[in-house]
Amino acid sequence: YSLIKSIFRIYILMCIPKISVTGHKNLIEGPKIVVANHPNMTDSCVLPFIFPEKLTFLIQASTFSVPIMGFLLRKSGQIPVIKGQGKQALNIALEHLW
Repeated sequence: YSLIKSIFRIYILMCIPKISVTGHKNLIEGPKIVVANHPNMTDSCVLPFIFPEKLTFLIQASTFSVPIMGFLLRKSGQIPVIKGQGKQALNIALEHLW
């Protein structure tokens, strides 16, 4: 997780000139479900710097077959979502909330 977060930090520094977060002080401590509707992977790069807790993402299973990226996703505990098996992925995600 730390390695991926470092890679994301480099991406943010190079590609995103400014990040503005409002309302983060209203979040309660403890497990959360964060829903991001993103057209690209920028949300997954930025969210780990907004939330201090380790984040676990539900990610399209085919992404796990991408060299290096798949390895990093597996090592950081991300959850693959296989088409037609979304309920299983959600059950795994629920385990992360407790």
